This record gives sequence, structure tokens and C-alpha cells, in this order.
Amino acid sequence: MNKKIVQFLTGVGVLANVVLGSVGTAISEESSSQSTTSPQQMEIIWSESDGENHAIYTSSYRAGSWAEPTKLTNDTSTNLHPSIDVDQKQQKWAAWTAIDGKNFTIKVSSAVGDQWQEPKELPSSLQTNIKPSIAVDPSNTPWIVWTGNNGGNDDIYFARYLDNGWTEAKRLHEPNAVPDILPFLTINRSGNPEVTWDSFQGQQYVRLKSTWKGTSWGDPVQVAGAESTQQTEQTSTQATSAEQQVTIPKFIKDTRQIYLRAYTPTTNQQ
Repeated sequence: MNKKIVQFLTGVGVLANVVLGSVGTAISEESSSQSTTSPQQMEIIWSESDGENHAIYTSSYRAGSWAEPTKLTNDTSTNLHPSIDVDQKQQKWAAWTAIDGKNFTIKVSSAVGDQWQEPKELPSSLQTNIKPSIAVDPSNTPWIVWTGNNGGNDDIYFARYLDNGWTEAKRLHEPNAVPDILPFLTINRSGNPEVTWDSFQGQQYVRLKSTWKGTSWGDPVQVAGAESTQQTEQTSTQATSAEQQVTIPKFIKDTRQIYLRAYTPTTNQQ
């Protein structure tokens, strides 16, 4: 089983340094001269212009160094909001937003080693699908949550990979009359998927959380002491100590949308 040390995202449209995990390692483009304590393995994925469109790239950190980047997309779409995780068999799973004209879809790819599969579109009948977050549970089941829109307010949707295919997109929460945006998916200490997102309540966005209960999602609750993702990002980044920082690789030229997954794999994986 992989011990997930940290999971975080840098850059949600504006800010370059965003810490969405409270334990472990943070990423900073300002820490290149500092000594760092890095986990054994890391996967980094980001969006960057290839000269014509925004493409998705990824790299792996092994034995103290980063591998040469791999380009996951080769199309005319604007590819943004990447996310990545690794299952217990060391298979990598990645998801991102693909914008092609008026079409907003989620693309997904997986890899064993460095052999990435051709990206496929996540099935969805929604009008728009953006900002995915992907995570793999202890049973090696990948989950994705994202912001979807079907003509009204934005809502949070989810799907999981079962029987060699993605399940139908379903709304994670009950219908409401407010926008719900910017979901972030993690696996909690009990091995259950857990989602936080921003929901417009009153006159501002607040952070809500819902946990998978085995057959359905629990009622959303407001995260104690937390306002919206946008309001807390900068504070979280500034609070991270230098000893926890990881230097952004030099080959990344655009640091606005980076997602890094750090972990220590076990040696007895099946």
C-alpha cells in the first residue's frame, strides 16, 4: 500500500503556489537554493504551452532526480487543470480539462511505468465539465470529482472506474440553488474518498466536505474554521516551512498549474 505523504495543487487560475494538503511536502518555485527533504517518489503533472496550445506534461521523481518530461496530449484542445495519482500496483492515473471550442470535457489517461495510454474522454452528458481531481482508493479503484454544469448553477459530480469502464456521472450533493466549484478529492485515513469544495453560502464561498459512506456520499458539512479555497490558499502556502518544500523542476516553464503527488511505496505490492 502506498503511504500518501502529501497531495496538493499549485495554481488555480491565478496563484502559482497553492497548498491543498496539510501534511507533508509543499512545492515552491522560490526554494531552489534551499536544502529539501523529499519523499522517496513523486509524480508531477502540469499544463504548459507547446507553442500552439496548452498541453499536459508529466514527470516522475526517482532516486533523487526527475525524469525527462512526457507529453500526454497531442491535439488542438486547450488542456488545463491536471491531476494525478498512483495506485498500489504503481499504475498512474491522470485527468485534466480539455477545452475545444465550446466543448468542455474531462480527459483521462493511465500508465504502467512510462507507457501512457491514449487519453480518453470521461463519459458525461453534462454541458460543461471542468477542474477534475483524481484519487485511487485502497482497493485500487480510481475516483474522479469535477465541476459540471447542465444549464444552471455549477455542481460537483463524481465517477469511478469499475469493470474496465467509468461509471455514469452523478451529482455528489443534493440539488441546490447556489454554485458549487473547485472540488478536491483525497482518500482519508479510513480509506474512504473524501471531497472538499467551495459552495456559495450567503454572500461568500465556504468550504464544504463530504465523505463516501460505502454506498453514497454523506451530507456536506462546512470545514471548521475554513472559508473558500481562494481565500485560504495564500495563507496555507505561507505557513509551509522551508524544510517541507520541494523545488519545482527547471524544465517546467509555466508554474501556474502544477499538481504534485508525493508518496512512499511499499515493497510488497501485489
